Amino acid sequence: MTSFCSTNEDVLTLSYEVSELIAKKLKPYDNEGWVKEILVKAAEKLAPKSVHLYQRLSLSRPTVCDRIKEMGQDIEDNLKKRAEKYENFSVCLDETTDIKNTAQLAIYFRGVTADFQIDENLLFLESMHKTTRGEDVIQKLLQALMKFNLPLDKLSGVATDGAPAMVGRHKGMVALLRKEMDARGISHDKVVFCHCIIHQKSLCAKSVRFDHVVSVVTDCINYIKERDLNNRIFKQVLKDFDADYDDLLYFCAVRWTSCGNMLARFHSLLPKIVEFRNL
Repeated sequence: MTSFCSTNEDVLTLSYEVSELIAKKLKPYDNEGWVKEILVKAAEKLAPKSVHLYQRLSLSRPTVCDRIKEMGQDIEDNLKKRAEKYENFSVCLDETTDIKNTAQLAIYFRGVTADFQIDENLLFLESMHKTTRGEDVIQKLLQALMKFNLPLDKLSGVATDGAPAMVGRHKGMVALLRKEMDARGISHDKVVFCHCIIHQKSLCAKSVRFDHVVSVVTDCINYIKERDLNNRIFKQVLKDFDADYDDLLYFCAVRWTSCGNMLARFHSLLPKIVEFRNL
């Protein structure tokens, strides 16, 4: 009986672990039958006596969905318990629009306990289907803090981007947060309100005039990658010279951090590019 119960627990644990991998890899839930087929086929070859255990493994769409929901709820419950021990915490907010033109508000937090243990995690992610004004953002922030039992009197820092909905003088989220703390009798003098470092870097990158370099590099990369023949020949050159990379990188202005990666890769492969040009 003990062995049977232990076996059932192992099968259940494996179901959760596979569901976790599915969630991490962002795979759809409706075509995971092939995962079970692979496991059963592997067991037939490597562990024939245990095939029946893999056949009992449940990976149907409803089951995987329920497993992921349960794990998400468990993470949320543990986060609430840890939040009770925080001496101070800070939040970072960012509102952006996804590929379906829906506004998404993400709130990250960092909490520190009395013994200097630091937690950093995604606190809140929700779609904003209507307006994205400062009133809407502050409402979502207060809801998230209340949900995870994070009191405003322990708030020590707020990081945002420079959008008017965030830092507007009168109706921005930061201004409304100060008013909310004042209304609750909580001092915000020691709360650090700062511009997100990532956005600061973005602004710095825009102010540094590298057009005379980036435009030339971009033209060279486009000449190689946009023509199939050139791209095949260039990849063969990289292969013949045992290069560290097998291709160049595109630069996308929307994803501004890709500029540095593009320039670094181009500089690393510059001798091979010269060799390709001399062919």
